[in-house]
Amino acid sequence: MLFSNMLETITIVKGPTIGDGMLFITINLVSFLICLMFILRIGTGKLAIPVFFIGLGFLLSAIIPLLFGITNLWLVPLIESLFVFIGVVIFMKILGVFEMISKNK
Repeated sequence: MLFSNMLETITIVKGPTIGDGMLFITINLVSFLICLMFILRIGTGKLAIPVFFIGLGFLLSAIIPLLFGITNLWLVPLIESLFVFIGVVIFMKILGVFEMISKNK
């Protein structure tokens, strides 16, 4: 077995920052607040559920780098995409898109 003193260097570019935090954290937190205001405006109807999931995706993707640091930055697009996908699927269910696709003529 050949094990040498191989060290790997990983360079992480933070991009634009506000203070010590990356800019997308601030944008995602503002997006979560906008979704929350929208939920409060539309009330407790059926449309509030998918908007909540989309807003939750913004919140979780902003909190991950704050809690776990930038070493787990790969989780941000994964979680945001997953929650937006769930929100869109719920929107499609509410609006009856699946029933339109599965209708037999």
